[in-house]
Amino acid sequence: MTDEELKQLIESNARTAQAMLDAMAEDRQERQEFREGMQGMQ
Repeated sequence: MTDEELKQLIESNARTAQAMLDAMAEDRQERQEFREGMQGMQ
Protein backbone atom coordinates (compact mmCIF):
# COMPACT_ATOMS: atom_id res chain seq x y z
CA MET A 1 0.00 0.00 0.00
CA THR A 2 1.47 3.34 -1.02
CA ASP A 3 1.60 6.40 1.19
CA GLU A 4 -1.08 8.01 -0.97
CA GLU A 5 -3.41 5.00 -0.63
CA LEU A 6 -2.85 4.98 3.11
CA LYS A 7 -3.58 8.71 3.32
CA GLN A 8 -6.83 8.26 1.36
CA LEU A 9 -7.89 5.37 3.62
CA ILE A 10 -7.23 7.41 6.77
CA GLU A 11 -9.17 10.39 5.38
CA SER A 12 -12.08 8.14 4.41
CA ASN A 13 -12.13 6.57 7.88
CA ALA A 14 -12.02 10.02 9.49
CA ARG A 15 -15.01 11.18 7.40
CA THR A 16 -16.93 8.03 8.34
CA ALA A 17 -16.17 8.52 12.03
CA GLN A 18 -17.23 12.17 11.86
CA ALA A 19 -20.49 11.23 10.14
CA MET A 20 -21.22 8.71 12.91
CA LEU A 21 -20.48 11.30 15.60
CA ASP A 22 -22.73 13.83 13.86
CA ALA A 23 -25.56 11.29 13.68
CA MET A 24 -25.15 10.42 17.37
CA ALA A 25 -25.24 14.11 18.34
CA GLU A 26 -28.38 14.62 16.25
CA ASP A 27 -30.09 11.61 17.89
CA ARG A 28 -29.15 12.92 21.33
CA GLN A 29 -30.58 16.35 20.49
CA GLU A 30 -33.84 14.79 19.27
CA ARG A 31 -34.16 12.73 22.47
CA GLN A 32 -33.54 15.84 24.57
CA GLU A 33 -36.22 17.76 22.69
CA PHE A 34 -38.64 14.84 23.10
CA ARG A 35 -37.98 14.70 26.87
CA GLU A 36 -38.51 18.45 27.19
CA GLY A 37 -41.76 18.15 25.24
CA MET A 38 -42.99 15.32 27.47
CA GLN A 39 -42.15 17.29 30.62
CA GLY A 40 -44.13 20.22 29.28
CA MET A 41 -47.20 18.01 28.92
CA GLN A 42 -47.19 16.93 32.56
